[in-house]
Amino acid sequence: MFVVSLEVIYATPVYCIQYLISVIIILIAQLFFARRLYTVCGGPTSITSRSVSVVVFFCAFVAFVFGLISVGQLFHQRRLTAFALPFMEIIAGISQGFAVVANIIIFIAMYWSLRPARYPDIPRPDGVFENVAMLFVGRGLILVIIQLAYFITFVVTPGKSYWIVIQMVSPRIYANTILGVLITREVKLGAGLNEEVSLSDRQDSRSDDLPSVLQFRSPKGSRQSLSFSQQVENDRGSDIGEGSKSFADDPNLESIRSRCSGQHVYDKASLS
Repeated sequence: MFVVSLEVIYATPVYCIQYLISVIIILIAQLFFARRLYTVCGGPTSITSRSVSVVVFFCAFVAFVFGLISVGQLFHQRRLTAFALPFMEIIAGISQGFAVVANIIIFIAMYWSLRPARYPDIPRPDGVFENVAMLFVGRGLILVIIQLAYFITFVVTPGKSYWIVIQMVSPRIYANTILGVLITREVKLGAGLNEEVSLSDRQDSRSDDLPSVLQFRSPKGSRQSLSFSQQVENDRGSDIGEGSKSFADDPNLESIRSRCSGQHVYDKASLS
């Protein structure tokens, strides 16, 4: 299917819209990582973080602009053979080349900035699968691989349909990478915590907000708490009874009562 010549492949409106969406998704993914690099590379006061973020933003913006030009030409000509023309090949090559540069900078900056020597409290992945997932998704290595394969395939064989396969798969990889980064974050007060957040904040997030795993109180613990509260009530009742009994047996209270009764009788006699 993908070995046929581009001369017999017609660019349908659905494919043109899909190409436009892929350009937008790539821009969103690169801006997402650029915003995060602004934090992990040193914050607002660091020149490195501002420089890296600006470079990634510039490359992503250039790739987006030239990608829109390619989309416009594709909508106008409605044939994939337009990408084999020198002008279109240069336009599409610039777009994909700047996207590759942005992804490479993202991967290197993320991998270097989030190393354990700089953030000792970052939870380290256990096992081969978690390490591979962290490297490919958390650091963006998969974006470098897919975009580099797209760029090389298009530059080497622009008149063939090999690059169409990668072009149709790449936006899905970008979207799933961003979703993978977002859903693996911990939550505190309705906000996601990234890897660079300190370990103490992560522990607080488990108690201040919704836990990652629902915890139910055991029946044994409920019975113990119920018996404890009942025992406290009984102790309070016994203390009140003993206090009233001791108050009733007090000799001073008896003398006060006798004086009050005598005074009452004297008042009646004087009135009569």
